[in-house]
Amino acid sequence: SIEIQVTKDTYVMCDWFNIESHQDPQVWIYKYNCPESADWHWDYHQLLSNCTTPAPGVEFGFGPEGEGQSASITDDQGRWLYEDLAPGTWYWEEHFPDGYSGAVVYCQWVDPHGSGEFQKAELDGATLWLELDDDQVVTCYWFDFPDGHAPASPTPPSGSGGSSGGSGG
Repeated sequence: SIEIQVTKDTYVMCDWFNIESHQDPQVWIYKYNCPESADWHWDYHQLLSNCTTPAPGVEFGFGPEGEGQSASITDDQGRWLYEDLAPGTWYWEEHFPDGYSGAVVYCQWVDPHGSGEFQKAELDGATLWLELDDDQVVTCYWFDFPDGHAPASPTPPSGSGGSSGGSGG
């Protein structure tokens, strides 16, 4: 509702529109290979400044929790856009390219109410879990580290489906 004070010789015309704002969630992945000199403890800005080699042709399996996996491959700039996703829990599992054995991922959520900072995501081995809602666009920068320089890969608890270690916005 709105309140308007109407005075003599004033006209008020109102048009009301109901606009559906629902859009399916989207996820962008930007893949970069880090040099041996990069430290996986670095923050997002340090990694973005030092890990500047795009990673084309990297294979990812992805899908909604509890369903089959689809395949995708990053483009010549190390990117991939996942569109028309249903709200819910989704996973992305990287198949590390030769010479790489670990990753650090930072993601940012954008929705109609604004955007947040890039936050370090928890990986379950090579798998990222995201809880997606309508109208969200999630952008993840995925930094791979060379063999011998990668973060230790945690062992998931017995019986874990992976979603307990997920990231959300």
